[in-house]
Amino acid sequence: MFCFVNAHGYYKIGKTTNVSRRVNQLKKEGPYVICFAKQTENANNKVKNIHSLLIKYRNDKGLFEIKNINTIKQLFDLMEGRWYDQLIDGRAQKPKVSECWNEEMIRQYLIARKRQSVIDEHFKMGGSNI
Repeated sequence: MFCFVNAHGYYKIGKTTNVSRRVNQLKKEGPYVICFAKQTENANNKVKNIHSLLIKYRNDKGLFEIKNINTIKQLFDLMEGRWYDQLIDGRAQKPKVSECWNEEMIRQYLIARKRQSVIDEHFKMGGSNI
């Protein structure tokens, strides 16, 4: 199971057998960043449970609009399994605290993405930095 965030701050929660491949497949929908993932048995049921608990935050595209990522993280904490660490040969391991995406890191990522989109829009409309 995984939790990704896009540049607009919407979270995608799902299941996959390969987290890195899945995040790359989603590039056509816009860039996503891996917040965290967990290797677990019965991922299908666990993801359905999380989706049903967060139903009021789900938009029409199946993404979740939640202000605090810790809400999602706490639900993942309740699920049995091993934390995914993409730095260790694609095998599931409990990540070190410094390697986890936390709320502040994600907030900074989203701010940077918004700044970049404003700059891109400025130049698209004929703006210049001269």
